[in-house]
Amino acid sequence: FPVLIAGPSAVRPFDSPTSASLLRSAEDLNIAVLADVLSGLRGNGSLLAMPSLAGRGSPPPVDLIIRIGDTPTAKATRLWWETHADVDHILLDPHDDWQDPSHLLTDRLRSDPEWLLRQAKELIDAPTPLAAHLEAWHGYCGRTEEAVTAVLDQSTQFTEAHVARTLGRWASEGSTRVLVASSSMPVRDLDDYSPADSGAPVLANRGVNGIDGVVASAIGVSRASEGPITVLIGDVAALHDIGSVLDAARHRIPLTIVIANNNGGGIFTKLPIHDVLEASLFDQLFRTPHNTQFGFLGGVEGASYLSVTTNEQFQDALNHDPETAVLIIEAHVDNDGRTEVNQNIAKALSS
Repeated sequence: FPVLIAGPSAVRPFDSPTSASLLRSAEDLNIAVLADVLSGLRGNGSLLAMPSLAGRGSPPPVDLIIRIGDTPTAKATRLWWETHADVDHILLDPHDDWQDPSHLLTDRLRSDPEWLLRQAKELIDAPTPLAAHLEAWHGYCGRTEEAVTAVLDQSTQFTEAHVARTLGRWASEGSTRVLVASSSMPVRDLDDYSPADSGAPVLANRGVNGIDGVVASAIGVSRASEGPITVLIGDVAALHDIGSVLDAARHRIPLTIVIANNNGGGIFTKLPIHDVLEASLFDQLFRTPHNTQFGFLGGVEGASYLSVTTNEQFQDALNHDPETAVLIIEAHVDNDGRTEVNQNIAKALSS
């Protein structure tokens, strides 16, 4: 009972023919595919491109884990495969990167994944039990998608989860829309909450894991590709790269910049230090609230600014047709609401 986990850079961005071919071969072999948001394999018109949410609920059993690409964005996926230390772990590693943070590899093949699956398809008739196994994974991922949708639709809070879900759905409606996600929570939120069938290409500076230069990277993506570029970035990262925002406006770079403002480094509340430090000291050393509103960017020539506090307002803002090249949408989100959202998703999947 195999599962194929496609991490970041499993397929080059915008390489739709390779993505489609790889997914088609996996489907012919009845192999379930868990696709990271940065893998290049989500969408593509195939139900096999599933979200990397293997840490939630009760996934079907597996006895073979095949991995391609880099280590997944979702820590939950890595923790899940570490509970399967007794099964074979195969890494398809054409670039000789040796991605094995858990030290569980039993085999490493320096082979192009698409070629290998294509050869396997010609040599192996996928046994009938695998079809039922694949169907079980479809059911698990379908229930996860339904739980995420239901919880977010019923929530009265406006969180980063809502921003990621709405943005992923909106981006997939435009065939040329590209998302550039900041490190820290934005790329993780897109991985967890963006619809599994969202085929919009998502790029991020993973590996660097810094907050500097995210908008600058998006400017480079815009210059190298056709169609509009949308950036999902946190408030602290936006402040660190505010010069690039001004540069994009000055040079009329077509960008939509979505700033999820939770007034500080919300990701640090997930660290163990958060539970042992006195609140004011934690804020001073880790959360670093800046109390900045980004409305001043609306006064920059070449930029337009919108402020949203609800998901309905955010949906309207994404469809706003600005007179300027750069549209800045500041989403005022409830950082504490994310915890409640995740708890409610877990409850929905366990019921």
